[in-house]
Amino acid sequence: MLTLLQKIEADAARRLPLPPGGKPSQELSRYKNFLKVETHRLKMLHRAGAGGREICHARAAVLDVLQRYVLEAVRHNLSPDSKSSPLRLALVAIGGYGRGELSPFSDIDIMLLHDGDSVMVAFGLPPSRRIGVIKENLENAVKAGRVEPYLEPDEYVAFLRENPALME
Repeated sequence: MLTLLQKIEADAARRLPLPPGGKPSQELSRYKNFLKVETHRLKMLHRAGAGGREICHARAAVLDVLQRYVLEAVRHNLSPDSKSSPLRLALVAIGGYGRGELSPFSDIDIMLLHDGDSVMVAFGLPPSRRIGVIKENLENAVKAGRVEPYLEPDEYVAFLRENPALME
């Protein structure tokens, strides 16, 4: 018998891969429909007696799977110039989602960490419309009291540069 995560993964494998030539930006309805179906699955499980913590963990797993497919679709649709060098980025879940506990109707806090404008261009965004650079995002998050880093922002950036596999 399949576990809940296996069922979610199987549903994603059936629903989320893009058709040949498809662009992620044109597939928003596909992604929304996946979320709707999986949210309904979790609602039925809860009504059948599944605990709140189990549902929260499963909801986080649904978002993990969805974001993995979206990032993979984006990666496959990069321009040939962008594919020549690996993108150094990480999608980081923060707050309850970062802990793997995503309550129904809660917001989804994520941060896209990257090392500069080349990532923005690869995603089709102009360099002036930057989502953020690793050091700047960390400094802003620390100032706002949203994170308690084990490393200072400069040390964290140096650590990531010394360990590029963490950014793949």
